[in-house]
Amino acid sequence: MDLAARLSPAQLEAATRLDVPVCVLAGAGSGKTRVIVHRIAHLILNRHVAPERILAVTFTNKAAGEMRERAGALVPGRGGRAQVGTFHGIAARLLRRWGRAVDVAPSFVIYDDDDWQRLLGKIVVNDLNITKDMVGGIARLLEGWMAEGLAPDEVPQTHDLLFEWALKAYAISRERLDAMGALDFGGLLLKLRALVTSEAGPILKEHVRHVLVDEYQDVSRVQADIVLALGRAADSMAVVGDDDQAIYGWRGASAANLKHFLDAMPGALLVKLEENYRST
Repeated sequence: MDLAARLSPAQLEAATRLDVPVCVLAGAGSGKTRVIVHRIAHLILNRHVAPERILAVTFTNKAAGEMRERAGALVPGRGGRAQVGTFHGIAARLLRRWGRAVDVAPSFVIYDDDDWQRLLGKIVVNDLNITKDMVGGIARLLEGWMAEGLAPDEVPQTHDLLFEWALKAYAISRERLDAMGALDFGGLLLKLRALVTSEAGPILKEHVRHVLVDEYQDVSRVQADIVLALGRAADSMAVVGDDDQAIYGWRGASAANLKHFLDAMPGALLVKLEENYRST
C-alpha cells in the first residue's frame, strides 16, 4: 500500500514510524483515526504482521466499531482481525484467556454499572447500616480509587467518616465479587494490570506485539499503567491524543497524560497533526 499517496507528511510519519514510541498530538478533524487505521494497514501489508498481534484500544464501542470497520476496508479479510476494542472489552478478552494467573477463572461474570450500583447499595444499607442516599458519594470515592489503581489496603487513611464508610464498602464489594466469580468494570482493569505485571505477563506480551491507543488524554492511572507495561515489551507502540479534549478529569484523566507518556518512554517521537480537514 502506498501510504504516501493517502496521507499528509505528518500523518505518514505517525502511521509508519515503528522504531521508536510515537505520541501523536492530534487536534479535532486532523485525521487521528485515519492515522490509526493506516498504521494497522501498514503493519499488516508492509511489515507482514499477523493482525492478531495488533492491539488497538479506544474508549467507546462506537469508536472501536468504526476503527475495526475502516481497518477491514483497508485490508479486506485481515484488517478486521486486529484486536480492536475498548479498555474494558480488551481486558475481558485477555483475562478470559490468561486470567488464571491472577486468580480469575475464564467463566467470570461481568458486573456492569447498574449491577455494581445495586451491589454497592445493598452493602451500604445492609452491611454498613447507613442510608441509601450515601451511595452516590461512596461510589465516587470507589471509582476514583479504582481509576488510580488502588486496592482497599493501598488507599491512604484519613479520619473522614464518609471516607471510612467508602473504604469498608470497597473491601466488602471486592470480597462479594470474588465470591461470586464476578468483576466490575474497575476490577477488570485492576486485574488486567496485575496480569501484565505478573509472571504470566511475558506470555501475554508475546501475543501483543504492536500497541495503539486512541484518546490517550483520557486514560486513567491504571489504564496508563497497562498501556506502558504492554508497550515497553512490544515491537512498536503509538498513542494518539488531543490535550484540549480531556473529558474524564473526574477519574484521573488529564491533558498531562501525553507529557507523562513522553517522559515515561525515553526517545519517544512527538508528531503533531495540525491541519484540520473537517472545517473549511
